[in-house]
Amino acid sequence: MHDLIRCVDEFLSRTKRERPVLVLTGCRRCGKTTALERIREQLEVIGLPYSMNNYATLPTRTPVLLTTLMFELNRDSVYGRLSFPRLLVGLIVMPPLDLDQRDPARAREQVRQDLEEYHDIGKLRSFLSRLGGDILALVPRLAGTGLNDLIGAQLGGLIMRGMLGTRLGRKVLLGPGIDWYGHQDRGLSLAPLDVLVELNRRATGMDDEGNEANRQWVARLLWGAFLADLDASFAGHDDWDRNCAVLIDNADAGAGPTFVSELNEALAMRRENGLADPPLTVIAASREELVRRALPLGGKPVPVRDASLADYQRRLSDDKAAKRGWYALLLPNLTEIETRNLVANRGRITNVRGQATDELLAPVIFQFTGGHPEATRVIVAELTGSADPADLATVLAKIAESAPVAQTANGGPPSVEEWLASSLTAGLSEDAIDNLLKCAAARDQADANRLDLESGLLTGTRAAVSDLFARELWGEPTAGDPAEPRAAVMLPVLRRLLLRRLAASPDDWQQVFTWLKIVSARAGHPVADLYYALALGEVTLVAQRLAAWLSPQMTEDAAIEWLARWYAVTAAPRSGPAAGIRVIPQLVSWADPADEPPASVAALVAARWLLANSLRAGDLRALRREIAASLDTVARFAGEGRDAFRTQAGTYRRLAES
Repeated sequence: MHDLIRCVDEFLSRTKRERPVLVLTGCRRCGKTTALERIREQLEVIGLPYSMNNYATLPTRTPVLLTTLMFELNRDSVYGRLSFPRLLVGLIVMPPLDLDQRDPARAREQVRQDLEEYHDIGKLRSFLSRLGGDILALVPRLAGTGLNDLIGAQLGGLIMRGMLGTRLGRKVLLGPGIDWYGHQDRGLSLAPLDVLVELNRRATGMDDEGNEANRQWVARLLWGAFLADLDASFAGHDDWDRNCAVLIDNADAGAGPTFVSELNEALAMRRENGLADPPLTVIAASREELVRRALPLGGKPVPVRDASLADYQRRLSDDKAAKRGWYALLLPNLTEIETRNLVANRGRITNVRGQATDELLAPVIFQFTGGHPEATRVIVAELTGSADPADLATVLAKIAESAPVAQTANGGPPSVEEWLASSLTAGLSEDAIDNLLKCAAARDQADANRLDLESGLLTGTRAAVSDLFARELWGEPTAGDPAEPRAAVMLPVLRRLLLRRLAASPDDWQQVFTWLKIVSARAGHPVADLYYALALGEVTLVAQRLAAWLSPQMTEDAAIEWLARWYAVTAAPRSGPAAGIRVIPQLVSWADPADEPPASVAALVAARWLLANSLRAGDLRALRREIAASLDTVARFAGEGRDAFRTQAGTYRRLAES
């Protein structure tokens, strides 16, 4: 989280430059809301004005959204009170104010008279009370503030900015707020009252079907007023070195897309008129839609650890790397070291025989979750109380105690495995989940696409099928994943959970992996062919094919390529229960011990395949030793590439002793 806070702080810096919308994204349930909460906490510590809301729950009405910002940004901060007279004037003249639109002169006079009534501070307080009451009902975060405090903050801002008269008269002077509508910071020479009459006319029924043009016109005008108010509030305060911040959770839903689109349009209009960006930094959490808008075709989010203001500015010179006004940031998964730290923080953990398994548990958990933050934390929290904490299968099978309350389809409490699967597939239809089960068999998204288009095995509507390829369900391979370069792979923990469910239906497992194997063979992809063959349990075929690729004339480069193929093939899923070294004789019983190298290659394939699918901490050391011994044996048949095999054997040997 340190990298994210550092990056956001750079974009909060108040300097005269463009400020992109920062879009936080990552895999499903990776902690986007948590990331926003950490940013919010930091803003609280610093004392900056900020707004944070779940935009899925807010209405897509610009006046409501800007009113929410006006109240939230004006809470206590190191900058004191902000003032929003321009926005207030616009809100005052909107419906329910009823103007005579058939007589422009009379309508202007009505607006003038209505605004004049707001010279009375009591009238303004009453108006703010109505606005604030509506916002309190929409924004739970403000509930603790209280209506009087919200109103007081707005009036305080007007007093500090000189918008209220002397104490003797206590009159409201909204002149600067009215005058802005004549020029709008665009060099216009319009009559402010005429613009305000037009605002009232266009706002009447603007949310009705067919009135989109009016809604957009109102949005542009109010956004311009709001941003001009921010400029004016910060003017003359060079010591205010950080911007206000707007944190948008669920930016793809509800009011999120509308809010961000209107903001970007308002910023573009300001830039065209030679205005600097206002002192506002927007950070939005997005699953899919906003990320798609933020990235150029073929572009990828920037890992948070590499993100910075300098990186954004550098990317602007390449249309394929970034879009102006947007900066998409990829939230990280946990590393294996971070997973180890989480496990260590639980204290001493023992298996059923009382032996400590802390150090060996972390690699098993990391391999299963791929570092997924939520899945890792839930599994680590559930270690104690399971039948055998050293066996991840027993942890997955126990009733979930640390996760939020939920129920299974039959009304009972879910197991850890059921809760994780439900959390990661929330919102998907039954058809989509059934299809996702089959797509989990695919090595990567390219093979899943082929499964979708050519196999006839997927069912349901096209909409259900399109859910399968949502950005948040696929991503770049994790460290150690043998996927093809630039391949997109299914979220590792989701894939493993779905494969466990697919394995419960042997016929479906056989059908989908057989189809993938046949298609890979026809396409001339030998690694994929053997990968799917091994998933079908064809150890003999895989070992014999790999053995045939060995040669006394093998070069070092060829040996490295062979090892990469072996590693990729033996990452295949296994349908049976997790098993340790005792199963190897059964898997290689077909091999004649005197027939080398097939016999040693068979043991090497079996051991690595079992390791890749291991759920038991106690199996790791024995399987790693077996792999090391088999690599040493196979090295004899690798010609000049023998050192590559022995180096790899040494790596596994060191891991076995760690």
